[in-house]
Amino acid sequence: MDDPDQVPRPNPAFVNRVDELALLDQLVPRRPGVDSQLAVVTGLVGVGKSAMVYTWVARQREHFPDGRLYVDFAALRTPDGTAVGDGLADVLRSLGVAESTIPTSLAARTNLYRSTISTRRCVVMLDDVTEPAHVRPFLPNSGGSVVVATSNGRLVELELDGAMPVELEPLADDDAVELLRRHCGDGRVDADPAASIALARLCSGLPIALRVAVARLLRRPHLPVAALVAELTDDDRRLGGLSVGGRHDSIADLQRAPRRRLPCRLRRPLQRSPTSPVAGTAGT
Repeated sequence: MDDPDQVPRPNPAFVNRVDELALLDQLVPRRPGVDSQLAVVTGLVGVGKSAMVYTWVARQREHFPDGRLYVDFAALRTPDGTAVGDGLADVLRSLGVAESTIPTSLAARTNLYRSTISTRRCVVMLDDVTEPAHVRPFLPNSGGSVVVATSNGRLVELELDGAMPVELEPLADDDAVELLRRHCGDGRVDADPAASIALARLCSGLPIALRVAVARLLRRPHLPVAALVAELTDDDRRLGGLSVGGRHDSIADLQRAPRRRLPCRLRRPLQRSPTSPVAGTAGT
């Protein structure tokens, strides 16, 4: 069977993150068993953690010829908890393990996974992790493979175990404007530099909010950037300005985030929306 190549492809409009990508480069195996084998990428919801890891994996794929594996922990979460064992089973299948030989217990699956990956050079991306215990079963014993996890919060226990922390901040003004320019290539961003900077700041430098703002511009080809800025400046209209087609689910990721994890300028309009699940959850 072909080597698994599961990590989503990077967005061609990806910008910057030079320093953070350089940190991840330290994971590339050079001396098996010596270099760090785990990085945890953290930051605000919508800051671009997954997008950065997609980009890094694509750039480093030659170092992981035996597989680029992907586990979406959001898809593993259930009302009864996170089905880590199901994620391990999926990875084992991807590595060519026959269904009939996959054990039923988490501990046995962990042991089989580590034995299976021990002679391979793979990268395993664990996306949207919430607990350190969810990551540990995926850590290999050999030095040829590495794990990169993304999380909205610092998984400090993993850092104490030697994980490399990589924290993403919102994009600086210049980078945020460049992201707008790459997504909206019709000249409107360059036509009004001041309004474009204002738009980047109103989106708090968060790529998820910038992409939704660009979607509004693309749906209305004659809308100047300054006009969208005016919509976003008005608290009563800001949520509508950050939605597409009048629907709020285009920023569902922002609405699901605890308000303390969001920039102040995005908390108020989300809280005011009657459809927002963060309304009335102060202190969560």
